[in-house]
Amino acid sequence: MIPSLILWFTLFTLRPSTRPIQAPDPSPEAQEIASVIRQQLDAFTFNNYEEAYRLVSKKTKDRLSLDQYAQMVRAEYPEITKSLSVSLGEIRFAPDPTHATARVEITGFNHKKVTAEYQMIREEEGWRVDGITITTLRARGPIGWG
Repeated sequence: MIPSLILWFTLFTLRPSTRPIQAPDPSPEAQEIASVIRQQLDAFTFNNYEEAYRLVSKKTKDRLSLDQYAQMVRAEYPEITKSLSVSLGEIRFAPDPTHATARVEITGFNHKKVTAEYQMIREEEGWRVDGITITTLRARGPIGWG
């Protein structure tokens, strides 16, 4: 009984989101950005770093190999690698139509809530993740105060 409950819990909690992330802005550009973010988060959920890496910008690929990228993501973005819930907020387009920023609220498998600012860039293949800035939603004390 216990092993089957553990298996059920594992399959339930590690499955990709069944509801697509919908962009508040219904424009095709915003929907494509939302789709790229969802695909990357789903790839992280299943440890498919090759797929996640496929969705990053050329600049990121020039700077980091696949192995370096996977190691960096695991070390610096635990909430993103295993997310329990995701909510896409505002997508802001820069005056330059090849750049945008998407605000995403994520609850990680560790139950920490973060806001991720996805910097997106339009390349030949479509929209790609050019960087992510994370801020924790819960207040924390100064470094070292745990």
